[in-house]
Parts: sequence; C-alpha cells; structure tokens
Amino acid sequence: MLIFMKRNKLNTTKQVFFWLAVSALIMFGFSFAKSEQGQPELKYKDEIFTASFMGDIMMGREVKKVTDHKGYDYLFQNVKPLLQNSDYSTANFEHPVADGLKGGKDPQHIHIGTDTEAVKALQNMNFTVANLANTHALDYGIQGLDKTFSVMKQHGIDPVGAGRTLEEAKRRISYREYNGIKVATLGFTDIYPKDYNATKLNPGVLPMKPKIFIPLIAEAKEKADLVIVNAHWGQEYDTKPHPRQKEFAHAMADAGADVIAGHHPHVLSPVEKYKDTVIFYSLGNFIFDQGWTRTRESAIAQLRVMKDQKARFEITPLQIREGQPSPLRNINQIQKKRIFKTLTKDMKNVDWKEKNGKLIFEMDYDKKL
Repeated sequence: MLIFMKRNKLNTTKQVFFWLAVSALIMFGFSFAKSEQGQPELKYKDEIFTASFMGDIMMGREVKKVTDHKGYDYLFQNVKPLLQNSDYSTANFEHPVADGLKGGKDPQHIHIGTDTEAVKALQNMNFTVANLANTHALDYGIQGLDKTFSVMKQHGIDPVGAGRTLEEAKRRISYREYNGIKVATLGFTDIYPKDYNATKLNPGVLPMKPKIFIPLIAEAKEKADLVIVNAHWGQEYDTKPHPRQKEFAHAMADAGADVIAGHHPHVLSPVEKYKDTVIFYSLGNFIFDQGWTRTRESAIAQLRVMKDQKARFEITPLQIREGQPSPLRNINQIQKKRIFKTLTKDMKNVDWKEKNGKLIFEMDYDKKL
C-alpha cells in the first residue's frame, strides 16, 4: 500500500510539472505573439496613396460594454498602425448615432445604435468615408439618421448610401483628392427592412438597383480617377457569393467601379478580379460582438498606389476578440491558411502570393490614373 501511494504521488508530481510546463509555453507563445502587434506599418518608398477597406462595424450591444470598461481606443489598438498609415479608410457603419434617442418598436427587427464617441474613435483612426446603406440605418428613425449625418460631418467623415430623400441619397457621393488622385465613394444596399429604402418623399437607404447604381457609378467615374463602391448584400453567414451578387458586381465594374467592398454576411467571402476591378464580396465583420468562429475571422484589405502607377493589394487576416480586431499571430497558421483559402477561391486569374503574413497581388493602374 505504501509503495502504491509513493508511485501515485510521483506520477501526480510529474503531471503537475508537465502541465505547468505546457501552461508556461502557452503563455510564452501568447506573450511572444502579442509582441508582434502594434508594430509600425511603414509605407513603401514610392507609395503615393493608401486606401483601407473593412467590413461591418458595430459598436453597440456587447461591444458597448467593452468600451464602457476599456474605452474606444482599445478596439483599434492592434490595427492602429494599418489605419493611421492610410490616406483613405472606409467601412460599413452598421448603426446610427443615437445618443438619447429611442429605437423603433418593431419586434421583428433588431435595433442597434451607438454614440458620438464611436464616430470620434473612427476619426482618430483616419476613417474618411462610412457606408450607411445597410439594414440598421433607420433603427432610430429620421432623428437617428440626421444625427448620424451631423456627427459624421463634425468629425470629417463622409456618410454615403442614405439620405432624407432618394434624391439626397443619390447625391451623397464622397469625392476626395490625395496627391492628385481623385477618389469617389458610393454606397448601396440590396438588404433592408420594409420602408427603410429612400423614396421621393421619405428618408432611407440607397437601394441596390441597376437603374440607380449604374448611372451613379458612371457619373462618379467621369469625375474621379478611382471609384470605390460599398456593397451591402448577400446572405448572412454564407461564405459564397450568390449569382445575384456576381451579376450586380460585374454591372458595377462595367459602369466604372474600381474596387467593390462588400459586407453584410458577417463572414469572409472570396475575392474576384473581374476585368480591372477588384471585388471583395465580403470582408466579414471588423468590429462586432458575434461569437461564432467564422464571424470572428476578418480581414483588412489595402490598396497601395505607387508613383509608377502600379497598384499593390494587401490583405491582412484578422481575428476578433471582445470586439477588437487583431492581425493573426504567427502561431495561428492553420487559421490563417483557412482564411487565405476562402479569399483566394475565385482568384484563378490572379498571380497572388503570401508574404509577411499577408495575401498580396499587384495590378497596373496606368490606364486609371
């Protein structure tokens, strides 16, 4: 009996030391990986314009609990080098600014909102354009939409894709110039609740209808060198673009869109190069509180234009935790490979490569600029 107890004690001691060693390795791994975050994202020597594209941003609900405790800067601290090195940044702003406002009473629809501090945080991260053409823009009625317009204007951000009337929504095209490159941004949604679409007399979002988006994109192309389209479309949690999305994307490209940044599915979808247009069918969530694995996998896409008019696209894979997006660490190789596989599924005509943890491909922009 005594021998058994001694052997059992010895085995227990070995197990304790084994698990302590494993825990130390895990902690060291996370500590080492964490040290990779926040490194300065340098521009290339001959780079003249950098644009960043992201998916859905939602700073209400559970994300609000995080920011109440840690502040809004916490959400961006691991992608700050990427964003602050960008001349232009755009994403889908999934909710209205609703300080002190009451949401709608429709029990069939989830109502979400955020506050002025959220927009200030976007300004601090160099956001220039926010898409309002989405499923929640009118969750707080015309008051919420008006407040969103006002607060964004105060913080130097151009809202696109919505208006007090259909004509106003059509006029909300952002035009900005960077080192002689004029950039136009538009927003459309194919998904919206009943009565959320803008009409001749009523406020709302800009519907994704060919009779609307084709002439508007063509008009923007006449006035700008690069045309960026925010497209809110597709089926939630579906990683494959539907035929309707492809049809609309190709029509947008033929009308003059250079980059199409898709959102709404809350998961990543493939990237397509159609003629000279790059289509991100879905960039997934960027800041959100959803907890499923796929909804926490994200990416930030960047366009870097060089003096010789070469364009370099770089896609950085991200993971969201507590609403905070962070570049994937070196220890997350399996997850990174899965994200790259999803993104490159429809990139058969693109010579892409993986470098420094990013997905990279290049294009010639001499006919665009």
